[in-house]
Amino acid sequence: YSATVSLKKALVPLPRLGRIFVDVVDDYLLKSADLQPGNEVFVQSEYHGLDKFNYTKYHVIEHWYNSFPKDMIFGNQNPQFTIPTIQNVSTLQVATIWNNQGNPCPKKSAKHSDIVYSCIDKPFGVEVWYKDFFKNANSSELERLENLAKDDNQGPGRIYYELFWKYHMLIVPAKTARREKLRYGNVQRAVSQMRSGVPVLLEINGEVFQDFLIAHNYTCVYVTDEALLPIKMTRRIWSFDEALEAMKSTEIRQKCQDEGLEIVKHYSPSTIVEKELRILGYEDQFDCDR
Repeated sequence: YSATVSLKKALVPLPRLGRIFVDVVDDYLLKSADLQPGNEVFVQSEYHGLDKFNYTKYHVIEHWYNSFPKDMIFGNQNPQFTIPTIQNVSTLQVATIWNNQGNPCPKKSAKHSDIVYSCIDKPFGVEVWYKDFFKNANSSELERLENLAKDDNQGPGRIYYELFWKYHMLIVPAKTARREKLRYGNVQRAVSQMRSGVPVLLEINGEVFQDFLIAHNYTCVYVTDEALLPIKMTRRIWSFDEALEAMKSTEIRQKCQDEGLEIVKHYSPSTIVEKELRILGYEDQFDCDR
């Protein structure tokens, strides 16, 4: 082989393996001293490489967005579904898809009586519990969802999107239980929900989200503490309450939808895979969108 990739584990160099890469993923304990001479690593953030692999050649490979197979194989093209229309409504239906019993969802103040906020704190495996949120669906709609869940080209990812589309806005808070994730993790939750076309309100907390904000200057963000903002940030960032008030505007939500759909092109599976293949030594042309 010209190159070999190992998951979270060092490999002894052998001529038949070629260049050896260790994909660290979320192993935040692994460090240069644990690797074999000549091993290179894939990390998801620059900080992970600098802090843990300062004696090792490392490569930053971001995490791609998750949607569903039929959509993901089309790379940087427009989503393979109808983008939801931004509606002017008197009451905003808002949700956080949490999958995290370790941290509570953020609380909105009582002054936002025109916002109905749901914290969907459910385990992974949406196909098990999604019907709890489609209780008003008729039999034909439930059958459609069941067929989507069983379809290899749609599957659970499509069910998540069907759930997202029930809301006018999604909130993505930072997961603060593990400090390492804020510095070494990724923005997969944010970009996966942006890809759905539902406007996303994102909390900025930690270096990974700070760098995301600097790179894309995304409008719909908030902070719980201004000390958490990157030093390079010159524009004022909303508090959570200010952000909720701003997101009531149809124009603001439209702006965030447009920005999100452009941002996610940088995190498409084809973009990320092409980057990794170049590092592995592939020099030919790509034809990922056929």
